Amino acid sequence: MVDEGLNTALKVLREAWEQYREDPARKAGEKVPTGDERFLAELGPERGPELLASIRSLLAEAAQVPDPGGPMINYVRALAGWAATHPEVSPREMTYITYPLEVQHR
Repeated sequence: MVDEGLNTALKVLREAWEQYREDPARKAGEKVPTGDERFLAELGPERGPELLASIRSLLAEAAQVPDPGGPMINYVRALAGWAATHPEVSPREMTYITYPLEVQHR
């Protein structure tokens, strides 16, 4: 069952880091809040740290999925198998987790 709170937090974190990367002040060399800082500011001190820790744990777990070797599709399938063990994450948000790993891995 999809956890709407977790999926919302995944989206908020993704968008916070997008805002950080695109921030004109950062591009001009000024210090601006990081994506994590923006995330925590938006979600608040009560739920933000717990959700951020959960997301970081999920991302670390995904990064540990071993590559079985062979064609790239084997790694894609391994990630899909791992993703299936996390029904709390919507397919849309899971794509934002697994696709960058696929691209970076090879």
